Amino acid sequence: MAHSQTLAELVPQFISGGHLTSIDTLHGGLINATYLVHLSVEEQQQQLVLQRVNTAVFTKPELVMANIEKVTKHLRAVAPTARNLHLHPTIDGASYVLDGEGGLWRAFDYLADCIGHEQVSTPAQAYQAGKAFGQFLTQIADLPPSSLAETIPHFHHTPERLRAFDQACSDYPDRASLIEAELEFIATRRSWISTLEDLRERGELPTRTTHNDTKISNVLFDTHTDEAVCVIDLDTVMPGTVLYDFGDLVRTSVNAAKEADGIDAVECRMDIFESLAQGYLESAGETLTEVELDHLVFSTKLITIELALRFLTDHLMGDQYFRTSYAGQNLDRARNQLRLVELLESHEPEMNEIITRLRDLHI
Repeated sequence: MAHSQTLAELVPQFISGGHLTSIDTLHGGLINATYLVHLSVEEQQQQLVLQRVNTAVFTKPELVMANIEKVTKHLRAVAPTARNLHLHPTIDGASYVLDGEGGLWRAFDYLADCIGHEQVSTPAQAYQAGKAFGQFLTQIADLPPSSLAETIPHFHHTPERLRAFDQACSDYPDRASLIEAELEFIATRRSWISTLEDLRERGELPTRTTHNDTKISNVLFDTHTDEAVCVIDLDTVMPGTVLYDFGDLVRTSVNAAKEADGIDAVECRMDIFESLAQGYLESAGETLTEVELDHLVFSTKLITIELALRFLTDHLMGDQYFRTSYAGQNLDRARNQLRLVELLESHEPEMNEIITRLRDLHI
């Protein structure tokens, strides 16, 4: 294990008198290196989650940690008995330590009897995921977004993603000439790509403290009941709009197809959407404004086309950002997302009817 010696050196900085007995690698995340360390502390067994932050993605990790410290303290204050994610400070009271190579390490209290799901399999799981992210929103609703740093500028900002795509088309015209169908697809939808940012600029859509990476794999579930315990992966919690959060939760939930399955396997499962929306509005509906509620369904296709733009841009630039295992993988990824946009558009009337009915029930 690459970090085993480092972990043995780090443990005493988080727990006085703690001795490392064994290490398990946790494979759920794609960005940071995460380990479950088993300790012996005064002959008592203890577990701690240690994580090395990926500074290639988070170029200012100290800002990420400052955000997480504020969020976890706020969660503990508003819901002291809830099983939320808690930072485990160092023995000096800091939120992280640096290793000999300048790597930033942090620790979280281990939440026992919890599991994660990589994909939504049932409406019951969708309901629980929606409820968890809705509850998270309500718990941090009074944490001022201005108190948090924007750790990844324009992380969710669809007009900026469109601008980057246009620039890539200009910089790589030969490659752009090979994606004429995708260019036409984007061209016919340019009129609504800036809708949310236009609303924000006019002050009609509030900026909130938001999660910004809403997928079921960022929810822990109870191993016995399969009920949601809490939301995890707080690295991207920063100022944003709740609509990107809701839209991305739908995008990552309704389609069970994998990238390698091809566009014919892409689907939009309406039973999953309804259960997810029900859980979300039950827990967060009263927190949302009318403008937010009116744009919940719209946000699903917007965030989906945003990701397609990111994949297409990376494809044109030679696959610099997203990891690929074969030539053209980012183009395949983009095509899958564009197919999902089509399906979301076709289901838009039905989705709006579901949201209207749920609003009447829960708001």
